[in-house]
Amino acid sequence: MKLPENAQMRQADQYTINTIGIPGIVLMEKAAEQIAFHISSELKNTGGKTVLFVCGKGNNGGDGFAAARILLGKGINSEIMLLADKSQITGDAKINLDIAEKLGIKIFGLADCNLVEKIREFDLVADGIFGTGFSGDVKEPYKTVIDAINENAKYVLSIDIPSGVSGDTGEISGTAVKADATVTLACPKPGLFLFPGRLNTGKLFTADIGIPDFVIDSLGVKFNALTISEAKEILPKRKARSHKGTYGKLFVIAGSETMAGAAYFTAKAAYETGSGLVYSCIPKDILPVIQTLIPEAVEIIADNTESFLSRLEEADCAVIGPGLGKGNYQKELILDSLEKFKDKPVLIDADGLNNLAKNLSALKDRSIPAIITPHPAEMMRLTGIPTGEILKDTVNTAVNFAKEYSTVVVLKDSATVIASPEGEIYINTTGNSALAKGGSGDVLSGIIGGLLSQGLPPFEAAYLGVFIHGMTGDIARDEKGARSVSASYLCDSIYKALMRIENS
Repeated sequence: MKLPENAQMRQADQYTINTIGIPGIVLMEKAAEQIAFHISSELKNTGGKTVLFVCGKGNNGGDGFAAARILLGKGINSEIMLLADKSQITGDAKINLDIAEKLGIKIFGLADCNLVEKIREFDLVADGIFGTGFSGDVKEPYKTVIDAINENAKYVLSIDIPSGVSGDTGEISGTAVKADATVTLACPKPGLFLFPGRLNTGKLFTADIGIPDFVIDSLGVKFNALTISEAKEILPKRKARSHKGTYGKLFVIAGSETMAGAAYFTAKAAYETGSGLVYSCIPKDILPVIQTLIPEAVEIIADNTESFLSRLEEADCAVIGPGLGKGNYQKELILDSLEKFKDKPVLIDADGLNNLAKNLSALKDRSIPAIITPHPAEMMRLTGIPTGEILKDTVNTAVNFAKEYSTVVVLKDSATVIASPEGEIYINTTGNSALAKGGSGDVLSGIIGGLLSQGLPPFEAAYLGVFIHGMTGDIARDEKGARSVSASYLCDSIYKALMRIENS
């Protein structure tokens, strides 16, 4: 699913209107129909009967004017609070405002009411103040109105995007509407999935307003979000006539005397995701632990570097780093392994990244790009950028590194960003705080490694793996609550996410 930026969405609108010839008033009518439908549905769910449209002077307000008229035809009482002089309303928005007025829908300004009392009077407030055209700081009187909505409305539905949220970045300058639901028009916008805007979005509905898919496809959109139907399309298929070698040999180079669990979680998750053979490359000290926890794995003792490296020719791909520890031995092992895997897919995580921080050139000049899966603190060690700055701009942090080092970057966050060396971006939409547990990242590495072993290219394996990992967390949270989900439970729940995707 493509996520156009604000300027691209304007291009799509103009092309549809001016080149294809679909009038803007038709697009507005289709948007209004969808908005009215979702408002009706939310009112039924909440038991409400009345709607207050709070509208600005642009087309976002125009969508609201038209939706108020459609709701009137459904017997739903609506009023319009207009945050502009009527003389400022032009074009298609003015046509719909005039119709609403002639139909007797009450239209009034801020000066004509007690703001707080008026908001409290209605069961649902529809936010049509700014839309995606907003930029900069929220100024008066809009700030006062938005704050009053947030503090007093019973239920809020935003049109296209919560007012005050940047459609491109999710940034909030001063204040923004906190919606219970958002009806976004034509396509979702990146800011609906990026923090902090993601927190203001609520339930998200996408409204088809008549812009053809080929128009969006022609824009060179770099932002994407995976849908469950798209996940089903790229999930590796199981063949009726196949054997363990069909689904790949994955080497998991992980674990140390004090962190055997990391090797277990990674190998277990890879098997649960569909790997045919998982080779657990471990120190001798933890061999009994791994043999007991995951007897399916093929163990290779990695204490002797030379003999171990000679075995790497057998592998189709590798995951390097979870729980490996730091030191000269580990650094040499990682660098030598990367050289051996120059022409094969490889994922580097955790201590693999920490040991690689001063040897980033090893990521370059590969025929197949490596995948790295840092959390913000690990990304700070790789880039020197303070963690706070990384969290403010995860997208550009990931994209810049991916381009510079020809690497697929999975920058882990509550809204994980996956970037390709070509600058394409996926923003993950699954997952929750249940994943904020030790071992969760090892499970993610194993899931992606399992997809690599089944033949998915690195970028696809990365964004599908993150999606599956997040969905697994969502399922586990629903079963156990966010507090009680462990990495072990995540591993045991992977099959449920895969079945949900396959049966969608």
